[in-house]
Amino acid sequence: MDLSEGVYARLVSRELARRLEQLEKRGWRIEQTPLARLDESTVRRLLARYLAGLAEGALEERSAALRAARLVDAILAELARRSRAVADDDRLDDPPRRLESLAQPPGGLAAPDAPKPPALPLEENALLANAPRERNTLTAILDELRSADRVDLIVAFLRWSGYRLLRGALARLLERRGPGALRVITTTYLGATHARVLEDLVRLGAQVRVTYETSSTRLHAKAWLFHRASGATTALLGSSNLSHAALVDGLEWNVRLSHIESPALVDRMTALFEGYWENPAFEPFDPEHDAHRLRDALRRAGGEEPAGPAALLELRPYPFQQQILDRLEAERTRGHRRNLVVAATGTGKTVVAALDFRRLRERARREERRDLRLLYVAHRREILEQARETFRHAVGDRDFGELLVGAERPRHGRHVFASIQSLHGERLERIDPGHYDYVLVDECHHAPARSWKRLLAHLRPRWLVGLTATPERMDGESILPWFDDRIAAEIRLWDALDEQLLCPFHYFVNDDGTDLSAIDWSSPAHVIDAELEKVYTGNDARVRQILHALRSTVADPDRMRALGFCVSVAHAEYMAERFGRAGLRAAVLCGETTRNRRRQLRSELLQGTLNVLFTVDVFNEGVDLPEVDTVLFLRPTQSITVFLQQLGRGLRHAPGKACLTVLDFVGNMNATYRIDRRFQALFGATRRELAQEVESGFPHLPPGCSIVLEERAQRQVLAIVRANLRNLWPSLRDDLAAMLARGERPGLGGFLAATGASVDDLYGQQPSRCWTALRREAGWPMAPVEAGEKRWYRLPARLLHVDDPPRVARWRELLRASGRVPADDSVARMLWPHLVAARHGQKSGLGLPDAGPGLLEELRRHVPIVEELDELLDLLADRADGPRVPLAGHDPLCLHARYTRGEIFSALGAYRQLNSREGVVRLVDQRRLLLFVTLDKSGAGFTENTRYEDYAISDRLFHWQSQWQTRLESPLGRLYRHHEREGVDVLLFVRERRKTALGLGAPFVCLGPVRYLHCEPGRERPLSITWRLDHPMPGWLLEKARAAG
Repeated sequence: MDLSEGVYARLVSRELARRLEQLEKRGWRIEQTPLARLDESTVRRLLARYLAGLAEGALEERSAALRAARLVDAILAELARRSRAVADDDRLDDPPRRLESLAQPPGGLAAPDAPKPPALPLEENALLANAPRERNTLTAILDELRSADRVDLIVAFLRWSGYRLLRGALARLLERRGPGALRVITTTYLGATHARVLEDLVRLGAQVRVTYETSSTRLHAKAWLFHRASGATTALLGSSNLSHAALVDGLEWNVRLSHIESPALVDRMTALFEGYWENPAFEPFDPEHDAHRLRDALRRAGGEEPAGPAALLELRPYPFQQQILDRLEAERTRGHRRNLVVAATGTGKTVVAALDFRRLRERARREERRDLRLLYVAHRREILEQARETFRHAVGDRDFGELLVGAERPRHGRHVFASIQSLHGERLERIDPGHYDYVLVDECHHAPARSWKRLLAHLRPRWLVGLTATPERMDGESILPWFDDRIAAEIRLWDALDEQLLCPFHYFVNDDGTDLSAIDWSSPAHVIDAELEKVYTGNDARVRQILHALRSTVADPDRMRALGFCVSVAHAEYMAERFGRAGLRAAVLCGETTRNRRRQLRSELLQGTLNVLFTVDVFNEGVDLPEVDTVLFLRPTQSITVFLQQLGRGLRHAPGKACLTVLDFVGNMNATYRIDRRFQALFGATRRELAQEVESGFPHLPPGCSIVLEERAQRQVLAIVRANLRNLWPSLRDDLAAMLARGERPGLGGFLAATGASVDDLYGQQPSRCWTALRREAGWPMAPVEAGEKRWYRLPARLLHVDDPPRVARWRELLRASGRVPADDSVARMLWPHLVAARHGQKSGLGLPDAGPGLLEELRRHVPIVEELDELLDLLADRADGPRVPLAGHDPLCLHARYTRGEIFSALGAYRQLNSREGVVRLVDQRRLLLFVTLDKSGAGFTENTRYEDYAISDRLFHWQSQWQTRLESPLGRLYRHHEREGVDVLLFVRERRKTALGLGAPFVCLGPVRYLHCEPGRERPLSITWRLDHPMPGWLLEKARAAG
């Protein structure tokens, strides 16, 4: 093979090495990676493919089948001698032969009927193109159905014209294998599915699940999975929905995949299907109960009006919404009864509130034998009506809730949806402050400050929840003081985009040629704005660049509906005038614009008689303009809250709107401008991850989203991101020194709040960087450094994962107390590995459990470190993303808390296992089996193969793959299947990746007991087991662990 310029993924043989040496002498640049630097799974696949390729050539040379089989058997014999993974029983039997089929005797005198394999060999992949004189897709499906044991079908729509061609074969499958042998996932998108097909499928015995979302669909997949208990599973993946044209004579491409030939791809398809099947968005369809709802959804999706009132739905949270519910529960556990949830309009925050109320109501009915009284307050009738409808679905009661708005008055007053305007002085005073148990204030930033101040000052509910997209009002008022000066939870932008609750964005970043390098971004806002106004207003060259970028990006600027965010009124007026000269209809909207004029401009924008509204601040707050399809960022802003509010003006779905186009214009800025925060807010990357994302073109954005950086802009952004990484510690040191110069002595929490830094910013740079080290470098007046103090600087970074009350409370007590620690103090024992690692520099810290008490005494002598740890643990407890409940029978572990291996083994007294690195650890004397799972085994992001070995199917089901050598009938295989009968508890611990950013072993999340459900048939090893969790997986981990989005 000739070597040409390009990219390769080839192992370097001796012959190839000689050719590369010659090219290098001729000046070619050659990039090679030693196998030792690749992750183990990648190396295994590379070597196996290399060996397989050469083996096939060697077998081809030995043309006779018998001679080829003997060569393979000789290779197997050598492998069995060298590796435990291959046994002598794996060698070929003599004479060599292939098993074709097995048929169980039916009973009686009838002979077994051997199943007929498909015409396409089970071990081969193939392309089906509905081409003349070739097998069409329909024929292939019918052929596969004859020998399938189970079938899964996922398709956007099913039409009778295609279904009737397959009905007989599907009926025979269900008759042969029983109800449930066919599972179907489909949608109501565009109203294309025929309801009759789904109703008939269920009558035949199939299981059907449907998503009723009509405005958009996340499901465009078209695939069949033909499962066979023998392991010879096949799949069909391509472009064909279930219609006559797609199956027979349409120009369709479908790939037939064999699990024997492409196991990773078929396993991935299986994993994705199982994830969709368990996703609450795909609801079971029962014609007896759901026929009316299905037909209404299909009519609505097809543009018709539904007949009659909509049926009540069972509301279930998306994983990211479950995170908010978990966070609210955790906040209340810590004593916070007044909680603020921040979320952009359209992200489902009302659903979260309704489910939160339902949870508390059910608990009150169960524990207190009474109902909860609800008061929901908003500023518009439409919001109140929509909220009441959502709550009705949540509680399953069509008559739930009464309105207090305009002329409407409640009759019973138990569950009231009231406008803020209706709760004026006298009526508000008549309400007993404690009458309503659950008060929810929605979009409270819309209301005049006096109205919501008076409301919140008067009411004293058991639970107060605020919902807002704008915690900072543009009039300078903050609503945070009414919610304990904190935001309890936020619905993150990327979560809502993942679930298509918001419109995807295409974000274009352009260098506008301006020089902003002299601006000090730490100056007061009005000073920065004055500088920016000088640079931007009157800058015709910049306007020309903006117009050029607009016309190069937007399909038809004359039809766009755009908002342009400016630095000042003068800047907005200048932009409107220049756009008008360019032939685009533009106007200005600012704080001085009258209400009638605002209404008129909004109407003109939505009707298309205006192309762009240039504004200053006005659209930062929650103005609902779903039709906006273009956003122009014409000024930099340091406030991420303001940035997200402005971006959010265009993220609402609207008919005919495929995506939001965003044009951002950046100039030459110095590193004090934190543009990295803007991109972090879009998809949640860390500082280090962001640099990689910028370099590689942002590959991990939510579905449908993209960020495109013009070449100069990319260099500028990357330079700032890298500079901020380098300068983070000096910047924090200078900030603290400035505070000290002003006479301030902040605590750790106060310093982080004042600077906007996070715990990870402070501790995530180097293992030895900590609050004590920062204070000393900044000149904090402290006692001189004692001998040995700096050895303990490594300790705080090792504890950043701690998030459960027992550890926090006990460890803080241990740090402050003195005296002997009881040997049976299991919570204290979890601290010992960290003390050993910090004091002696051991990376694992697992070798000296008995040294813990003595090291604690030594640590207590270093007061600055003890004070820091006390503050840090207090902060970490407040970061917990859900409740941490003690795990019954497994003290001192808490459900969903994070633990290192050393902590787990120390807590359970399993000292002999302290140095174990195995994924399965059996504690025989305790009758426990511990499963340790790392989702990303490569350490460099999920690969095609590793992601689908261990993954969450749902919040209750987890797919897990054993070690290679474990067989079903081995002692360990039998224990997995019969652990309950043997009285052995299986505990599951899961983490995303192996290492933290500091190179330390990443902690595991304790998911508690799991129970064996089933093992995938037809695969001898490794075993693919599905475990059922006793407790549902928390939403934040489910997002990372599930195979299907």
